[in-house]
Amino acid sequence: MQHKKRFLAVLALVLCIGIVSAGYFAISNTISKKVTVTRTELIRITEDWSGDVEFGKNYVFHTRTENLADQELKGLITHITIEYDVGGIPQWLNPAWFYIYYSDTGSGSIPPWQGEIQSTFGWDGTKLVSTAMGGGTWNAPVGYDNLATITFRIDAEVPLAAGAVIFETWVEAPTL
Repeated sequence: MQHKKRFLAVLALVLCIGIVSAGYFAISNTISKKVTVTRTELIRITEDWSGDVEFGKNYVFHTRTENLADQELKGLITHITIEYDVGGIPQWLNPAWFYIYYSDTGSGSIPPWQGEIQSTFGWDGTKLVSTAMGGGTWNAPVGYDNLATITFRIDAEVPLAAGAVIFETWVEAPTL
């Protein structure tokens, strides 16, 4: 009898553990929500360029670069391009034909920087391209807000006809 009681107690314990571990069941409602996730501008660049350009004259304008994210953005690459076309035909350019002096305020822990940057440009077959700003890659901490002053000139003695100069600047995040 003693042996039978022990056997029944062990069997009851095994069944109880088996039932509990066999599965859990929901005893509440389920909340489920689906929201759209989008990519937006994380870096904003603005500039105040106005007017046309004459060969041999200096032009000063400003650019502002801001981190719009709520986190530090790392490994950023700034692309700056200069294209010149005459009648819709891109013209070959030599970086030495330009004077480009860059000076910024720095931002937060990033110190200010200034210097000539025309030598950082290389010809890609249709335009001059530079990705050297910030040492090639740079980080934008939260709150990054950098104001730069740029002095730009196309030298007077370049072998270019009257045409149009096209500037483009954007920031890329290779990890995105």
